[in-house]
Amino acid sequence: MYRSRSLGQALPALACVVAAALSPALAPAQSIRVNPNGGAPFTDLQTAIDAAPHGATIRVQGGTWGPLTVRRSVRLVGEPTFEIFVQGQSLAGSGGIAQDRALTLLGSGQDELELSHCTIHGRVPGPLFAQCFPAISGGGFRSIRILSSLIEAPRWQNVTGLAVGQPAISLAPGAHLWLADTAVVGGTSFDCCGSAYRFGPRGGAAIEAAGCLVTALDAQIRGGDGLTTYWSFFPPSNSACPCPANAPFDSRGGAGVVAELLLEGNSSITGGLGGEVWFDPGFGFQPWGQQPDGPAAVVTSRVTWTDDVTVTYGRSLGVVVQLKDNSGLFSLVVMGLPATQPIELGGGEWVYVDVLGPVVAQGLPANGQISIAVPRDVNLIGAMLATHFAGPPPTALSRPLVTVIRF
Repeated sequence: MYRSRSLGQALPALACVVAAALSPALAPAQSIRVNPNGGAPFTDLQTAIDAAPHGATIRVQGGTWGPLTVRRSVRLVGEPTFEIFVQGQSLAGSGGIAQDRALTLLGSGQDELELSHCTIHGRVPGPLFAQCFPAISGGGFRSIRILSSLIEAPRWQNVTGLAVGQPAISLAPGAHLWLADTAVVGGTSFDCCGSAYRFGPRGGAAIEAAGCLVTALDAQIRGGDGLTTYWSFFPPSNSACPCPANAPFDSRGGAGVVAELLLEGNSSITGGLGGEVWFDPGFGFQPWGQQPDGPAAVVTSRVTWTDDVTVTYGRSLGVVVQLKDNSGLFSLVVMGLPATQPIELGGGEWVYVDVLGPVVAQGLPANGQISIAVPRDVNLIGAMLATHFAGPPPTALSRPLVTVIRF
């Protein structure tokens, strides 16, 4: 189960933020370059991952890779982008041959992974494979940060039997999955022959992370669609859909997010479409109805952030962020890399900027505006801007999230 840490009182935390603003930025980690065409120390991404020291930044200069396995803390940064794709690899799996996993996480329990400017997906040829796996799966990482990326469950093609849609991301309990400017799409289930006299599996969840914290900022998350079902000679029930069926074989849409806690800001999170149900009374299939769509979220708690601060980006050698306050309250703007865990302040507010080492702390006048210059530095990709309105106690800090820095 995921548990947050609490500072108890907001005012000491505010003092900590301001004091930490005087400290220098975090020292950059070792940087490694990978280019499939040569001209870099590594031409193979898996070799670079295996050779990288703990916490290294791997700058991936294009290419299509996979399958990959990560066993320690590392940052994979596309310059400008890179792709992890699986199609055609095979291994022994229950019920037949299964396609390889695109990205497998096998950490020690305290490792951290960051992906940015990356596409992870796959295609599953139905005549060759009996099952597939999520695009990202595994455990041992307490923090997984994904920025400006597309993560999509493998897509089935030319299905010759029952094909079960998988989650796009599947994580062991206890992790913090942090998404920004990223799309995540679950897998859709299929059956080439139709599911006569039975319902097929529901669509895969976009994110299957029971016992985890999921933070979604400027994200698009959608579950996979349920299986279209065909019934012959007699209808599946005496009434229209939703027809009775036992999960997970009920042809419903997959969930958007399955987690313990979901924190979201400026994001679209939806379940997949329920499967259509068709009935053949003996003279051709007729539409009977549609099973329910998947839920947007299956979570213990869900928090949605809103903001009264307008953010405008300007681009030159780096990024200039202009913030304009519409709330009428003085606020403190803090920029820094995301914290591994949220800090819960008195009054139930959440702060995600690492208050022990922010890059910027600056006041934003009530109904005023400021500009913050952010240098073009690979180590600052994913840094967050947070505003904290200095309102009356007990919520001395509030409105924790504004945006995420991206170049």
